Amino acid sequence: MLGLVGAGGIGFLINQSIQLFRFDEMLTHILVVLVLIVAVDQLSAVVRRRLTRTP
Repeated sequence: MLGLVGAGGIGFLINQSIQLFRFDEMLTHILVVLVLIVAVDQLSAVVRRRLTRTP
């Protein structure tokens, strides 16, 4: 969503795919965003667990 409102990058590619009716590309870009979000969320969960452990 950030890219669609001005952050650039992947949002620009999604928007361009929509305008060109390349819905297969659009779906691929959206899936990449979803995978990145899940990966970053998992990584942050691991970091938070390690930071909150008591020695």
